[in-house]
Amino acid sequence: MKLSNRGIALLKKLEGFRAEPYRDAGGHLTVGYGHKMRSHEKKEPYTSITLEAAHTLFLLDLGTVEEALTKDTDFVPLTQRQFDALVIFIFNVGITAYRASTLRKCLLAKEYAKVPGELMRWRYITTSGVKVVSKGLALRRAAEAKLWRGEANESV
Repeated sequence: MKLSNRGIALLKKLEGFRAEPYRDAGGHLTVGYGHKMRSHEKKEPYTSITLEAAHTLFLLDLGTVEEALTKDTDFVPLTQRQFDALVIFIFNVGITAYRASTLRKCLLAKEYAKVPGELMRWRYITTSGVKVVSKGLALRRAAEAKLWRGEANESV
């Protein structure tokens, strides 16, 4: 399964485009549409990225997430919207975090009704050693949960 065109548009909207490298909430050097720069991509001085190059990196990152999720859930029936919601979530938190999550356990057990609640648990950031709700992550998780449930999802 692949992320739908609607899912791609939502993911790009949620990630936003940044031409200049920046540190995300987790401290990772990031550029384009949420691309975490790898060590071989980190050059001094940091240079900006074009929309075209960012889109290419986005598609590579997206393909990695789609492949991992497809392998992980090949026996779990998912609607396109459910698949889209999970891809968007995993693109943000990473494959490793997803694989260790209770959300994944619920999904593999086909406990579909629990997934939106599990998505909403991933809205915290740690600031000065204290976990606080991130407004941005809370809005993102609400959008993912709405998408999972098949509700209209035009605004984020």
